[in-house]
Amino acid sequence: MFLLHGLICLFRYSIFTELDFPFTPSTLLLSTAPSTFDLFRALYPISRASELQRERSRRLQYSNDAKYLAEAAQSLRSRYDSVQFAKVEAVGVRFDETAERLSVVSASWLDDTIVSTIMSNFDPSAEIFTRMRRFKNSFG
Repeated sequence: MFLLHGLICLFRYSIFTELDFPFTPSTLLLSTAPSTFDLFRALYPISRASELQRERSRRLQYSNDAKYLAEAAQSLRSRYDSVQFAKVEAVGVRFDETAERLSVVSASWLDDTIVSTIMSNFDPSAEIFTRMRRFKNSFG
């Protein structure tokens, strides 16, 4: 809260234009969005670890949320690419990196959930596996 108040004061006194600072207030706020997405990616699995371990629906929800945020990051990047991001090159690159990381997280959590569901329903004593073991053992 204190940081936000300080930024508002700086904007009010036009210090950025006097110092020929390349950020506008909107560009500065946009540049913080990838960090917010990264915080979600890092903190959610830690803060909800027991729920994620216990409930498949929570894992799927996290995967879906990460995918949604990746798409939102790409949307912000494309929407503001020509205007604000042209002033500061690194901001657009951060959006691209964040979208890629969130896409990887989404895909990996989805894959892990599917695999764990399959493995939890796997019955090694099923007839097909018994036959396969017998067939394998018959060849020594």
